[in-house]
Formats: sequence, C-alpha cells, structure tokens
Amino acid sequence: IFFRKTMARTATFEPERMDSPEELNDKISQLVRMISSSQHIIAFTGAGISTSAGVPDFRGPEGKWTRQAKGLRPVTGVSTLKAIPTRTHMAIMELLRRGVLKYLVSQNCDGLHRRSGVPASSISELHGNSNVEECESCGQQFFRDFACHRESRGHDHGTGRGCTRCGRGRLLEWTIDFGQQLPSRGLALAYRWAEQSDLCLALGSSLTVSPASDVPEIVARKGRLVVVNLQPTPLTEQAALHIYAPVDVVMDAVMTRLGLPVPPFRLRRRIAVAVRRLGDGETQLRVRGCDSEDPHLHVENVRSVAWGPPAVDLRPLRTLAEQGPWWQPGDEVEVKGDDGRWHAAKVAQRQPNGDWTVSWADERTPSCDVPTAFLRSKTLCKGLRVDTTQPCAVPIRLSFFGHYNEPAVELCSPVLGSEDVEVVHTLEYDLTEGAWHLMSSERCGATDASSGSTTPGNEYGQQHMQYVVEAWMKHKSWSRKHAMAIFEAYCERRRARLDFGPE
Repeated sequence: IFFRKTMARTATFEPERMDSPEELNDKISQLVRMISSSQHIIAFTGAGISTSAGVPDFRGPEGKWTRQAKGLRPVTGVSTLKAIPTRTHMAIMELLRRGVLKYLVSQNCDGLHRRSGVPASSISELHGNSNVEECESCGQQFFRDFACHRESRGHDHGTGRGCTRCGRGRLLEWTIDFGQQLPSRGLALAYRWAEQSDLCLALGSSLTVSPASDVPEIVARKGRLVVVNLQPTPLTEQAALHIYAPVDVVMDAVMTRLGLPVPPFRLRRRIAVAVRRLGDGETQLRVRGCDSEDPHLHVENVRSVAWGPPAVDLRPLRTLAEQGPWWQPGDEVEVKGDDGRWHAAKVAQRQPNGDWTVSWADERTPSCDVPTAFLRSKTLCKGLRVDTTQPCAVPIRLSFFGHYNEPAVELCSPVLGSEDVEVVHTLEYDLTEGAWHLMSSERCGATDASSGSTTPGNEYGQQHMQYVVEAWMKHKSWSRKHAMAIFEAYCERRRARLDFGPE
C-alpha cells in the first residue's frame, strides 16, 4: 500500500476554527465520558500535536505543504532533536503506561513519541521516524540520538552504518518517501487495533493522507471517532465528535477530569559498564550506550568517555558542571568519514564555533575541522585496562550530544578484580533541575551486543529493495533482472566498507 497523494496537493486551505468556552467544556465532558466507557482505545496522531514544541506542521495555515502550494518558503522551526515532547505527547505516554490507551498510530516522523517514553511495541509509525535506522538483513531497529540521513541523495536509504546486532546488514533510514510502500508490519498492526477499537482519538491530523487515514476511518464507521483539530477533516462528518481547540488544551483538561497526571518530560539514557578480567592482575573496562528498551542492543548515545584515577570510595553518580567532550591536543579519536567508516585521527585543537581540528592518522589527508557529531572517543571502543591487584573502582565521565543542554555525568564503575560483570545504569535528566538522576542499576553477566531480543525480520529491507529496483527500472529504462543485479552489486560494495561496531 502506497501514499496516494503527494506533498503540496494534500494542503488544506480551510480556516482554523475555535470552539467557544461553553462548547469546549461540553465537548470535553462528552469525550471524558466516552473514554471512561471504552475498553479498547487507540490514538491516531498527526503533525499538529508537535506544533507547540516548535515543530512546524504540514497542512495547517502555515504548514510546509500549504506554504509550498502558495509559492512561499517553509517556516523554520525548532530542530526535532532539540524539541521537547509536548503535554499531548506526555499525556499519551501516561495513558499508554496505565493501560487506558491500548495502542498508538502516528503519521509523525519527528521521533517525539518515542522520546517521550512510548515503547516501540506500542506504536505504529506509519511514515517512519527520522531518528530510526533499520537493518535491511535482520530488521533490527536502532533509535538514535541524531538524524539518520541517507548516505547519498536518491532512492537508496542506506545511511553508511552497519548493524551491530547481526553484523552483516546495512542500516536504512526509516522514513517513507512519497510513492514508497508503507511498512506493512506497522500498517497491519494499525488496522488490527482499529478493528478491535471502540474509540479512536484523532489528534492534530488533517486525516487527508491515505492509507494512514484509513485507520481512523475504520473506527469512524462504528461511530466512535473523536477528532481534535483546528480545521475540518474529511472524516469530520462521520466523527462522533470534533473538538476545535489546541490539542494540548484538550488533553490537559481530559487528564485533569480523569484524575491522571501529565508527567514532565525527562531525558532517559541507559549506559552499560562491562568489566572483564584479563589475568596478571589486569581488568578491562568498556562502556557502551544501550537502547532504552533492549539493554543488549548497542546504540551511539555517548559522545566521549574520560576515565578518572582508580579509587576505593566513589559516589554512584554525579552531575558535572560541563557538557564535554574532554578531548585534549594529541588525544586519539575516530572521525566518521564521507565513506561511512570511522577513521583514526588525533585532536589538534577546538575551534570557537565548537568544531574540532583533527589530523589524520594516514598523514596524507590535510587537517580539517570536524563537528562534534562526527567524532567519537577512541577509548569508547577500546576501553581501559586497569591494574586491579587491589580492589578498586574507576570514575567514568560521559558526555552526550547535548540536544537539551544536558551536562556530562560521572558514574562509578563496578568494583574491579572480583568478577566479570556488566552493569546497566538507567539515567534520567531533569530539564528543570538541570541534574541527572540514577534510576536503577542492573547487574548481569557480561554480554555481547549481538545477543538479546529476537528481531522482527527483514520485511522493510525487502520492500526497500523493491522500491529502489522499481525506481531504477522507471528512470533508467532497465529490465528488472538488470536493475536487481546492479542493486545487489551496489549493496555488496557498500557492505564491504561498513563499520559493524566495536570489535
């Protein structure tokens, strides 16, 4: 099933409306009664729920496609990496956590639902997620702390990174182009939940883009669709209720009347510290970022590591006054090159704009300035060797991407020398306090990043292959057999130079 409309053609020129305070109060009361009497509630969200976070929508009066249809430039908004999930995002997350809401279907690619705490198992992101990569071979998804851009312009979604789970597949940008088939796995789940649903909350969506809009339409046919949007939609006449008000206003009032809190957003990170005895009184320490749901899955959410001197009595966690990273002239780092691989380099100096001047290990390439986002500490991969003839611990300073101006944090390693162990720490950063909190520390046997939960299969990888092959057939007038052979050879060349994670 494909997108059936394209870009500016989906723009709506309907004026925004606002219910009177009396109408709004009555409609919210009706909605609360419907929620209280329903057993299988789903939500369907569009770009309108992110506008209060500073992320422009697409089809509102100042939306991207609306302005494009008028020949105007899009409005510049807040980067989705820096945007804070809205009250609506956090209310949805809380309703899911409490079991009031059974499932979430979203058209949004901004990653804010996942960042708010919605688990991947509770959401169908029908148009993808700009912070997610999926392995074309095993189907493993990686939720990143950066935008997952494709390596080159064109139909191929390869990002230039390799899968650390299966160690053989290319990672693909997980957003859907117009004309590309939607992920059938997520769409099938969305349809299944819609068939079971006795109430659908359509929040901040124009409901104009098929096949995503088919999901609320299934529930509308039962007379159990509620739309919250400032403009009319194609399903307004079929809806049991249409509330013309900002979604944050509506969801705040709904949560209050249900007696439920809207939790504040807190940035969550999971960090694993592994200890492995090497013999002769030495122990190796390694640090890796973990997926928020699967602690065995390695993700790149740590920018740099600095090791302190071994000590006996250390605090479990300390919020530092600086953001890091702490590279000094001569420090060995690795730089993500245009070829998608990590290349050895040394830090020369930091520039006033925050970039780093690096010199390359091959000495043939001239020194250049590199943004922090394309650098990682070499010690993050290689770890640290410590003399542990006497029991001790090591303070570990970690720096992050700093999208929310989060400072660095200092963790205490497990006691070294007694056993091989990996400790997974769950950290939360309170944006109001400006402080990190240690929520839990779970000890487990030392693991390898390729172990863990079962992956869902390479359905998206197969769909992506067909999408690229058919595009090449159309634009280059190739036969399917020839286009397939070219694509397979192209993928093999790309795989041959991928980085599949720490050795």
